[in-house]
Amino acid sequence: MQIYLTDINNLTDARFGAAQGFWALGFNFDAQNPNYLGYETTNEITAWTTGCQLAGSFALPILELINDAVALCKLGVAELPFGFSAQELRQVRCQKMLRVLPTELPKLSAEVLAATDFLRINAPDAELLELLQVPEIQGILRQKMAFFDAKFSLNDLQKLKEMEAGLPNLGLCLSAGGEQEPGIKDYDYLSQIIDALG
Repeated sequence: MQIYLTDINNLTDARFGAAQGFWALGFNFDAQNPNYLGYETTNEITAWTTGCQLAGSFALPILELINDAVALCKLGVAELPFGFSAQELRQVRCQKMLRVLPTELPKLSAEVLAATDFLRINAPDAELLELLQVPEIQGILRQKMAFFDAKFSLNDLQKLKEMEAGLPNLGLCLSAGGEQEPGIKDYDYLSQIIDALG
């Protein structure tokens, strides 16, 4: 199961994620977000990592800003807010991940879904195992790789492993949860997740 580690704001987090072979290392490009680093600091950190693609999370649908960050920070994935049109998505110069709430999934047109490479389903207050029982979400997972930002316990991970064969596009998004302090991840907790999914 792929893991997307988001809101990285220091070298230690980035190197941990790279060493674990996570699917992508995510950096926030929203200047209002406390995890925002800017282009220069992001590049200083990523210069010390190898083996993972880089993702950038954006809050505003400003194509020039997004494509500047893609070019300057060598992003492989742009995580974008819900509301982009298919035409706008096609203008982003890397792979596209659309960030959606479960309630927004019915509003995704076939054209927008076709122009999107991945989904991030943002539901931090929902139970992941319950979300995965929703037929519409199961249908999405048959079409696209989707990373879930939702609640789960270490005890749920065995069930997730069993479900993975039938839902091969299922991924986990790990961000603010399990932090020892804001921006610093709890590596013991992350290591337990990795071991349980191993």
